[in-house]
Amino acid sequence: MHLRDDKFLVSCAARSGSTMLCSLIRSHPQAICHGEVLAQEGPPPLAGMYERKRRDNPEFGSNVRRYRDRHPQRFLYDIVFNPQGRRCVGFKLKTDEAFQSRFKAIREVIAADKDIKIIHLIRRNVLDQYVSHRVVEKTGLTLLRPTDNRPNVAPFTVDVEHFIAYVKDVNDRQQAAFDLYRDHRNLILAYEDIVAPQSSALDDLEVFLGIANRPLSTKLVKIITNNSDMVLNLKEVQAALASEFAQGGTSANNGENTEALSLEA
Repeated sequence: MHLRDDKFLVSCAARSGSTMLCSLIRSHPQAICHGEVLAQEGPPPLAGMYERKRRDNPEFGSNVRRYRDRHPQRFLYDIVFNPQGRRCVGFKLKTDEAFQSRFKAIREVIAADKDIKIIHLIRRNVLDQYVSHRVVEKTGLTLLRPTDNRPNVAPFTVDVEHFIAYVKDVNDRQQAAFDLYRDHRNLILAYEDIVAPQSSALDDLEVFLGIANRPLSTKLVKIITNNSDMVLNLKEVQAALASEFAQGGTSANNGENTEALSLEA
C-alpha cells in the first residue's frame, strides 16, 4: 500500500538519453517531469507552473535555488513533488551525482521513501554513450532541436584504457542504483527501446506511471546520427570491450543489467 502513487525518479548515467526521455514524458498532459533540480547549478530546471513563474519573474529562480540549498528535503516535497493537478510528477537524478557525499542526506531521503517509483534508464550501447560524452566535450551541446545546426565533429581515436574504465564506472554506479532502490517499484528502460518505432517501451512507461496510453513526442533529435562512425579505431575498441566481458571484468552483477551494458556493434 502506497500513500502516494504519483511520484517518480529517473535514475541514469549522463548521456544515457535522459533529456529525451524527460521530454517525452513532458509531452503527456497527465505528467510533470522536472530536470536535474537537485544537482544542477543555477536556478533548478523546474517544469509546469514553476517554469512559467521563472519566465515571468527573474527573481523566482534565484529564490527557489536558495530554498533548495537551505532546505533540500522541503524543496523536494513542497515543490518538486507538487503534482500541479497532474497524475504523476518526477525529476531526474544522474548516478554521476547521486552517490557523491554532498547528496548523501537527500539520497537517503529518496531511498527511504518507497512511494517513489524508480525509472532506471540505461543505454545498451556503451560505446555510443561514451562517444556522446566526447561530442559534448568538443561542442558544448547537450541537446539538439530540428531547427538547430548540426555540429561538424571530426572522427577521433578512442583511448581504449579510458573507455574501459568509463564502462566499469557506469556499470558500478548502475549496480549501486539497483541496490539503493531495491525496495522501490522499478522499471528498467533502455534508450534504444524508447527511440525504436515499433517498441512497446513507452507503453510500458505509461502503465508504470499510471497515466493514460497515448503517443509521446519530443522535438529533440540526435546530435550525431551514427556515433560509431566517429570512432577511428572501432575494431580495437570492440575487441577490448569483448575481452573485458569474456574475463568478467565489466559484466553486470544484476542479471537484468548484463545485456544492458553490452556493446551493440
